[in-house]
Amino acid sequence: MFSVDFRSLALLRIGLGLLLFFDTLDRLGGFKFHYTSEGFIEFHPPFGVFPFYSLHQLSGSPIFQGLLFGILLVASFALAVGFWSRTSVVICAVMTLSLQHHAPQLLYGGDGVTRILLLIAMFLPIGRRYSVDATLNRTQDDGAIENVASAALLAQVITIHLAAFWHKATSSEWLLGEGVRQSVRAFPTSLGQALLSIDVLLAPLNYLVMASQLLFPLMLLLSWRWRFAGALALIALHLGVGLFIEVGQFPWLMISSVLVFLPKQAFDWDWSASRVFPKTSPSLIATAATVGLVLPNLSESRLVTKPNMMTQTMTMFGLQQDWSMFVPLPQYVGWLSVRGKFPDGRIWDLHANTEFRGWRRPQSYKIPAYIRWGSLGHSLSLNPPALDRMPERVCEFWNGRENPAVSSVTVTMVSVNVNHLNSVPPKYFSYLESQRNCGNAQASHP
Repeated sequence: MFSVDFRSLALLRIGLGLLLFFDTLDRLGGFKFHYTSEGFIEFHPPFGVFPFYSLHQLSGSPIFQGLLFGILLVASFALAVGFWSRTSVVICAVMTLSLQHHAPQLLYGGDGVTRILLLIAMFLPIGRRYSVDATLNRTQDDGAIENVASAALLAQVITIHLAAFWHKATSSEWLLGEGVRQSVRAFPTSLGQALLSIDVLLAPLNYLVMASQLLFPLMLLLSWRWRFAGALALIALHLGVGLFIEVGQFPWLMISSVLVFLPKQAFDWDWSASRVFPKTSPSLIATAATVGLVLPNLSESRLVTKPNMMTQTMTMFGLQQDWSMFVPLPQYVGWLSVRGKFPDGRIWDLHANTEFRGWRRPQSYKIPAYIRWGSLGHSLSLNPPALDRMPERVCEFWNGRENPAVSSVTVTMVSVNVNHLNSVPPKYFSYLESQRNCGNAQASHP
């Protein structure tokens, strides 16, 4: 039940390495403002504030931060191609956890999946197949592994889906069939916009998603035929999420994690029969339940509670999780607007570095970098003192690099009802705002 084929692990390694590599490249778009002392980040040397230890907190110098980013880029590429696989995954795990603790304001759901998968992968033979390591060692091992780490990996993927189902099953909106409609409406792709026009499909898809998150994970616990079918069904589920909803790398990370359930028969084209319930070891189940991966999913679903010390330990090692995923449903969509006023009266969008074009939702929300920018806005909306400090940092950052300088900076967290995103001006518009006149700070919270 808990065995994982080396070829399935190789697919996980390749997917995880590529996604981490491109995510790191994407972060470089806001490198200085998001990650150095020249931007909004507050530093707490030498390693941050317990339990958020971070190597990135050692120095805010762009050179030092660039060095750490370079290490992560090289390690993630090496992980994808399978060069020094074990060393690469350890470096990726350490640097990713450090980076996430360094700038938690920029995190979203996909970061949690990345963190957990890297931590588990450190204890698995991910370089046995489809790798530079295997080529150099002239070994092509078609075996499988069954240990605590493989059990933890499989249990983690299964409980993510079951936790997501639990949240939806306790939500009246999802039970009434409104979940898919509201989720797609809040973050639609081009295909998502088309789906919203086919109203008759939305309620059936709502219940199909709920059933999929309950039934397909349970199929993974049965024989290889059921496991294979369940894995393909979950891949289709997350492919649909990625095609219809803008949620960054999350669906592609989940697809990479589900690939570990592909059985050896899928690679060997061996369709011989097997028992419905495979042989398993009860000790593995007990061990997997204690490695701190199943428990966080149960605790965040309020099925169990964990003591404070365990919470701090999970936070330190990046094991904290939240898979509510569109529960409660988004009623409002927000984005961060940073505007500067030039001495000649022009208003400039300092984030997009273009003329301010009004309050309509920027189309750049579909770009992964903008998802992190939106996460920052959400964090600021929950922390008014940090929002008040933001214009001063932006003013210093912009005027130290750009010409002409701005005479004032206004940072606004815009919030619009999802049913009126396309109205001009947006209806049900509200905001939190902080302004600085590049000398005298002025803050307001309407």
